[in-house]
Amino acid sequence: MKVNETQFPDGGNIYLEFPTIKILPLDKVIPHEYHDAQRTTPLVHSLQTSGVLISPPLFSPFDDSSGEYMVLDGANRVAAFKELGIPHILGQVIPHNSPSLNLSTWNHVICDMATSVLLKSLRVIPNAKLVEIKKANDRKHQDDDTPVSVQTPDDRKYRLVTTNEDIAASVNILREVVNTYKEVARFDRIPLGNIDSIKGLYKDLTAIVCYPQFSIAEIFDLCRAGHLLPSGVTRFHISPRALRLYYPLDELASSKSLEDKNQTLNHWLQERVSSKSVRFYAEPTVVFDEL
Repeated sequence: MKVNETQFPDGGNIYLEFPTIKILPLDKVIPHEYHDAQRTTPLVHSLQTSGVLISPPLFSPFDDSSGEYMVLDGANRVAAFKELGIPHILGQVIPHNSPSLNLSTWNHVICDMATSVLLKSLRVIPNAKLVEIKKANDRKHQDDDTPVSVQTPDDRKYRLVTTNEDIAASVNILREVVNTYKEVARFDRIPLGNIDSIKGLYKDLTAIVCYPQFSIAEIFDLCRAGHLLPSGVTRFHISPRALRLYYPLDELASSKSLEDKNQTLNHWLQERVSSKSVRFYAEPTVVFDEL
């Protein structure tokens, strides 16, 4: 039996749509974004303490003969595995052209930083200009590339505009924006883009920063060219998504061959299905125990 040809029993869509789960060489997975050191360090400790990989990263193969995969989601887990010296990593694999793969954008809620300090930092970013939007229908900068918009708790709105149409230059600006607050403030990723919808949910609210929409092809091209996005901006969606596998790190760190590790993984997955430990959630789910 080949890898990912596991025979599951009949009995519902979960078996027809079962996610492709593989173990891959760590040196063959390429992040498209920087990892967040503030999240990676505790993740290393968590992996060492628990001894399991709870939820697998999401990978997609490059459309070439390199045998490499882009990390769609899980840059911090990949960085943690590198720090731990584990040669292989378990992940869910999906083709980049799959109809079930979609891309949207995370926006950032910033807290514990004076709004005036944030705006001052944004104003000195090279090759960009922070412009306040006086009216909702202001069209003055409609022809400019606007990679970032900012909303503050006092209901003011700003655009960070640039006339540079080069996508790599725009990515550089995104990194500069995140650098203005990532080390000095607390921030959270959210799909919402209106500050009114989050007022009252966050203490010491500074602003909400909204980021631009990329295409999947653009992310692949940027990654292959070595232009990494800042952490926590891209948001890949896939259905179904494999979560909470709790796969033992000892298996991934062992000296067994990659083929043997994948065979062991297949048997492990079969056991989980046979014991009815696998559940398919078709509806959108909100989880309250994420770390």
